[in-house]
Amino acid sequence: MLEHIGLDYPANNGPRLLFADHHEKIEKACDALRAATYGEDSLELIARYRAFERAMLEHMAAEEEQILPAYAAEAPDEAAEIRATHDELRRQLYGLGVEVELHCVRAESLEQIVKTLRAHAAREDARMYPWAQVHLPLRTKEELVTRIARSLRSLAP
Repeated sequence: MLEHIGLDYPANNGPRLLFADHHEKIEKACDALRAATYGEDSLELIARYRAFERAMLEHMAAEEEQILPAYAAEAPDEAAEIRATHDELRRQLYGLGVEVELHCVRAESLEQIVKTLRAHAAREDARMYPWAQVHLPLRTKEELVTRIARSLRSLAP
């Protein structure tokens, strides 16, 4: 368990629970970003965007470094599709970041990221995470739990 970082995620339960929770928190952060977009405080919008972006990038990096190499041996086409979606999400994040910095966020940009995230999360929850739950070594699961827990804390309001 990870009481030392304020979370109760036993590593033997692995990435499935933790990553599903992270997907939910990322979506909530996206909703908060959407709300800040229509607010008057541009500094709040930038801060929320940066936290959202950091969490997204860390989440994808953790998957790419600690799950996808092993998963690619089992399901190469699925792993390639997940990587391609990560690349698309990075492209969308970059575009959204430019809009945030220029204070001209388009609702369509946020909606597209939410749509991509939901489809991507559903795919991972259905396929990759159940595989990782069974096949990843305990040490890798522990590293994932620690890494993603840090990212979850950064999303907290």
